[in-house]
Amino acid sequence: VNETFKAVEEKKIRINKTTVECAYIKERFPIKISIENEYNDYVSIKMRDSLPDNIVTDPYNKLTWTFKVAPMSSKTITYTVQALKPGEYVLPNPVVNRSDVSFGSNNTSLLVIGPWVDVEKKVNVNGNFVEVNLTIKNTGNESVRVYVADFIPKNAQILSGELNFTTTLDVNQSYSNVYTLKVNGDTTLPRAKVLFVSGRQVDKYFTEDIMLPDYFKEVFDSRYA
Repeated sequence: VNETFKAVEEKKIRINKTTVECAYIKERFPIKISIENEYNDYVSIKMRDSLPDNIVTDPYNKLTWTFKVAPMSSKTITYTVQALKPGEYVLPNPVVNRSDVSFGSNNTSLLVIGPWVDVEKKVNVNGNFVEVNLTIKNTGNESVRVYVADFIPKNAQILSGELNFTTTLDVNQSYSNVYTLKVNGDTTLPRAKVLFVSGRQVDKYFTEDIMLPDYFKEVFDSRYA
C-alpha cells in the first residue's frame, strides 16, 4: 500500500535584516530588522546587532533589545547609521538567544559612495636642507576637489615650492606637491590639513572637512566617539 505524506513546515522565528542598496558617505540611512513569530504563543527574544568598522550609529544606541512578539504577528526594529568611509560593506545578521530562528539571508550587502583622500608626507634630508614630498590620493569611488594647507616649524624657511594647493582627483588618482626647506637645528614637521569636497556636497551648499584618522586622531576621536 502506497501512502502519501505531506511535509509540514516547522514553525520558526523568522528574522530579516534590510537596508538601502547604496548610501552616500556621512549621510544617514536606516537599517530595519523584522521579526516574525509563526507560533500560536507569545515569544520572548533577546537580540544584539553589530556593525562593521566605519559604519556607526548614535552613541546611546547599544544595538541590544529585549521584547516579546505576539502570536502569529511581527515586529520591526529600525535604527539609523552613517558610513564614515566609502566602499563595499557586509552587514552581519543579529545574534538572537533562540535556536529556532531562520534568517532571510546570510548577510546584507551595502555600497557606500563618496571620496576619500589618503595623505602621505615624505622627506629627503641633506644637511640643513629638506625636500618635502606631500602626496594625496583619492582612494574612494567618486571624484573630489581637495584643498591642502601645509605648515612648517618656526625654525624652517621655505626656499622653493608652495605649502598650500588645490586640485581635483578622480578615483585612484594621486597628486604630489614638492617643496624645499632650510632648517636650523632639529625639528618636527607639522601635519598638513586636508579639506575635500564632493560634487554632492557642493550641490547641497555645504562643505565639511573630514579629518583623516592617521593625521588628526584626537580631532577624529572627539567628533565620532
